[in-house]
Parts: sequence; C-alpha cells; structure tokens
Amino acid sequence: MGSTSSTIELHPRLGAQEYRTSANLCDLEERYSVQITVNGEHRPWRKNLDLPALLSDLGLTGKRLAIELNGEIIPRSQQQNATLNPDDVLEIVQAIGGG
Repeated sequence: MGSTSSTIELHPRLGAQEYRTSANLCDLEERYSVQITVNGEHRPWRKNLDLPALLSDLGLTGKRLAIELNGEIIPRSQQQNATLNPDDVLEIVQAIGGG
C-alpha cells in the first residue's frame, strides 16, 4: 500500500487564513504576482494594492512615515489615495522621537 502526503506552506505575506497547496498554488500566484520593491527588498504582493493596504500589511498604519514612490515623495495628504503598480519602488522611513 502506498502513502500519499500533502505539503502546506504558510506564507507570511498572504495572511494566516491562506495557505499554499498544489491545488490552489496557481490561484494564489495569480492573485499575488505583483512585485514591489520596499526599502530595497523585492516582495510579492497582491494585485490592485494601494498604499494604505500595503502600510497595513507592514504594520505601519498610523505611524509617522516619510514615503518615497519611484523617486518622488508622497505628501501625507496624498498617501490615502496612492495606488501601487507592478515594479514600483518604495522607500519608507519611520520617524522615531527621542531626545
């Protein structure tokens, strides 16, 4: 009698509710196939991602941030409406208070 096994790989950027198996790998790759560079690191992200969703995924919502998108500073007043496209390059710097 042969045995069968299945591998499940948890992916940190997909969230706790999603996982990869051979059955749904193609669907997840289709939904998460956009590459965005954040602070020099190439990362896969879901399609139709906007800046507020990215900041939420990174745990940066509500933080004091300076954000540069493709070499242009995004004013704080425009960050809520900023959309991201494949191959965008972001630099995100968090302000840390001290004295």
